[in-house]
Amino acid sequence: MNNMKLFYRKNCIGAIVLISIFLIITILSSSAKAEKPDDIVLNLSFDEPVITEWNVSNITYHNVTMNNTYSSYYKLYPILPVKYLRVLLPQNGTLNSINITYSDNTSLGTGYNVSHGTNKSEQQKNESNYNISNPYPENYFNNSRVDNFRGYAILSFELHPVFYIADSGEIFYYKNMTATITTVENESVNKFFRGLDKDEKAMQQIVDDYSMNYTYDSYPDYPGDTPLVSNEDGSYDFLIITIEKFVDAKPQGVPRTGDWISFQDLMDCEIGGLRPL
Repeated sequence: MNNMKLFYRKNCIGAIVLISIFLIITILSSSAKAEKPDDIVLNLSFDEPVITEWNVSNITYHNVTMNNTYSSYYKLYPILPVKYLRVLLPQNGTLNSINITYSDNTSLGTGYNVSHGTNKSEQQKNESNYNISNPYPENYFNNSRVDNFRGYAILSFELHPVFYIADSGEIFYYKNMTATITTVENESVNKFFRGLDKDEKAMQQIVDDYSMNYTYDSYPDYPGDTPLVSNEDGSYDFLIITIEKFVDAKPQGVPRTGDWISFQDLMDCEIGGLRPL
């Protein structure tokens, strides 16, 4: 009986050890597959495109449209739906890469003659501009760039959910696409960042994703450690806009006869009611 208890106890301990090892491996594997904290992942779904016909000189052409997209227009290239995206980047992040994955590739059939970006009387398939045997566009996204809006770094790019093979006339699209945006850390803080609520609200109105908003917690180093905004409500008591060489301008022996001598005199008057001597 004692031997059986000992055998049972050893088996239980062994099972617990195996379960623990399995859990550790599972957790480590999950961590390895997870995106980095500063990665931005956009999951997008698209409706089926709408195809309409129009005719010129007894030739039928097809227009392709899709909900929540706009139509690209490049001369002598097919006009197809494009999803324009704006994404807030981390405050201390520089764009590293944009990776597009997709699923549910759906063909709408062949034999289409998609309209091209030119005059209606000049519609044509122009092999010199793109390879009519390959899907157009050639990339899943293009025209990426980073702009700054009130100190916020905003990435914009065009995503292509619809493709066209001119040689066969096939149109196909992706029902689901995922854009993964990676960044690398830097030490810079945009000099125009003020941390104001009104700036944040304005930024949110022009971007599709502002999940990195929480990273904007640092302020630039202003000259003389003077904040750009002095009041809690974001207002200015008095603002002077000038060129750099006049910022620290000093009186140069001009008698104080009631004329403005320096910017400090002007500020003292406007803010404190003092008049220059």
